[in-house]
Amino acid sequence: MVVAQFDGLSNNLVHYERDNNADGYLWHRNNKPIYSALPPARRPTVVDVSLVQSNFAYGNLEVVARMHPVEGPLPNREGDHLSFFYYDSNTENWNSSGDIIADGKPINGVTGF
Repeated sequence: MVVAQFDGLSNNLVHYERDNNADGYLWHRNNKPIYSALPPARRPTVVDVSLVQSNFAYGNLEVVARMHPVEGPLPNREGDHLSFFYYDSNTENWNSSGDIIADGKPINGVTGF
């Protein structure tokens, strides 16, 4: 499970995993960062997130996140754009290819999922 989660300083992308082999199927926070907008970096803020399990390789996960630019006022979402992240199950690391580009342009003006 991947969520946009506020930690008191910024909105981050956080990965939680469920241990299906443990009694009670306990959830655990994966401490490897996906994305953080910690100050003073002034990076876009995570607004929404969508997660799919990829068939590109066994166990890989892919995330599309709706991001709000630093300079844009809330709740005006005209500048919101989409970014792509993926989890490599072989290395157990999250990676990003950055903003999603369609027809040579970023997907901007996103208002919902």
